[in-house]
Amino acid sequence: MRRVRAIWLAGLLSFVLVSCGGDLPTTSGPGANATASRAPAAAAGASNRPIVVDPRLLKILPTSVAGFPVKASPGSAANMIGDAALGASASAVAVGSVVAAGNSRSDDLAVATVVKLRPGIYSDGFYDDWRKAYDKAACEPAGGVSSHVQQLIGPHAVEVTVCAQGVRTYHTHLAGDVLVSITAVGDRKFGDLVMAGLRG
Repeated sequence: MRRVRAIWLAGLLSFVLVSCGGDLPTTSGPGANATASRAPAAAAGASNRPIVVDPRLLKILPTSVAGFPVKASPGSAANMIGDAALGASASAVAVGSVVAAGNSRSDDLAVATVVKLRPGIYSDGFYDDWRKAYDKAACEPAGGVSSHVQQLIGPHAVEVTVCAQGVRTYHTHLAGDVLVSITAVGDRKFGDLVMAGLRG
């Protein structure tokens, strides 16, 4: 049962990391949605520079939670940089993960995506659209969204969404227009622990 759960999680997380960018606001092009008008036109020129994987962004994450290390996932980050919508909004990305054996039904796992936005991109509307697109991608294969709340975790205001099958997502906006988004499962609530330990 645990092996089946692990395979399902791997598929879910790949789906979230690679496909959530497709619904993100863009600043130009025929695929731009209504949210594009919220991003200043001056920011469009910056998107000519390609998005890169920047492991320095992982310094924002705690080095470990509950005694388990948070490790870089460069392959997952590399899979994201080809997404045109994400590249129009972000200049750099990094992915870190923490995993531990759980009970007979599932492992405890959290995958944190750290994104550095391009200048002038961030707005309340952009952040709301980012969260909704990410949550849709995470929860669609996990029974859909069950609930959403904003709560304080450590010093940060965090948007928390629970999917129908128990997968949880977390989002926060840090200084320097850095977004941290997490997908997590398990009784240890690694997502909460990673958010509580952020160093940004």
